[in-house]
Amino acid sequence: MPPPGGAWWSVRLELEDRFGATVATRDFEPADYLKNPSQATRLIAPGSSSEAELLLADPGTEAVGYRLDVCLRESATLLRCARGPG
Repeated sequence: MPPPGGAWWSVRLELEDRFGATVATRDFEPADYLKNPSQATRLIAPGSSSEAELLLADPGTEAVGYRLDVCLRESATLLRCARGPG
């Protein structure tokens, strides 16, 4: 579901080791995760849905867990994420 105003969120993926420490982080923009990337430049109507997927390289054996977060881009360099500052 997109945020208020109809724009798409960014998605932050954090990979964790067995102790819960972050071993890798990547931010995905809407064009990176939407199955139809052209949707990223359009507003979405309330109640609409869309398919998404994250394509990842093998992170190796150290990464055994993950966390997903949703973020709003405030500027070209700043993301504000639900779990805290980006």
